[in-house]
Amino acid sequence: PVKDFLNMRSRGSDNQVNATLYDSSGNILLSIEWKGESNVDMRNYPSGMYIFRAKTSQGVIVKKIVKNN
Repeated sequence: PVKDFLNMRSRGSDNQVNATLYDSSGNILLSIEWKGESNVDMRNYPSGMYIFRAKTSQGVIVKKIVKNN
């Protein structure tokens, strides 16, 4: 579960990551790009289920994220 920040790290500092955070209805809340490490401030999002989708040159990863207050 996530409370304040969702911390992310790519497998290789040169690996470009394109990520999208969706709410449980499929609405896009955030789209970001990064290399290496990044984090998403989740403090302003309500508790609930979110979908995190990350795309790299190696493929796509989709994870369910649970936000707790």
